[in-house]
Amino acid sequence: ALVLAATELFAEYGFDGVSVDQIASKSGVNKAMINYHFGGKAGLYSEILHTVFGSMSEGLQAIRESAAPPDARLRQVIREIGRMVASHPGLPMMILREVLSGGEHIDDSTLPHFLGLFGTIRLVVESGTRAGVFRSVNPLATHIGLIGSIMFFFSSERFRKAKIASFPLGTEMPLPDDYLSHIEELMVRGLAAEPRRTRARR
Repeated sequence: ALVLAATELFAEYGFDGVSVDQIASKSGVNKAMINYHFGGKAGLYSEILHTVFGSMSEGLQAIRESAAPPDARLRQVIREIGRMVASHPGLPMMILREVLSGGEHIDDSTLPHFLGLFGTIRLVVESGTRAGVFRSVNPLATHIGLIGSIMFFFSSERFRKAKIASFPLGTEMPLPDDYLSHIEELMVRGLAAEPRRTRARR
């Protein structure tokens, strides 16, 4: 109850904008339990990030060990991120707030989870380059483009519904699954190696 309530509040107001009293009130739990279980607000915040990214570890490990082609594995990474976000809707906004704060509330024990996701993307991209499936690219730039677009899409859902949905754009707002499929195609096609040109016979 504390984790669920705190995730929603941190996403809405940021770490500094949420008090222990607010978390306790929203969760219906005595605020003393926050100190008892997590050692305070900062510990609760770290626990949320650990829980969320820890839930990805098994899926990412399976992708790293998979014998599937690199493009299929990249699609799996994107779907794993989508699964994580679907299970923890407040996460994208929490991550964007952390990025804007310079990672002020990410401690040394949480950082490896972020690096683990990058490590998986890097492994998939570099294996694709070696196999001739992907062109040579900067794995970190690929990671930023992939994670940034997905986090922004999910964190801006309320804005789209409140401010944009009523405008005659001439197209429908993409649903989450549609957007993830769109990103899959952008990434896989954008990274694809150019076909080798064969010299014409005389």
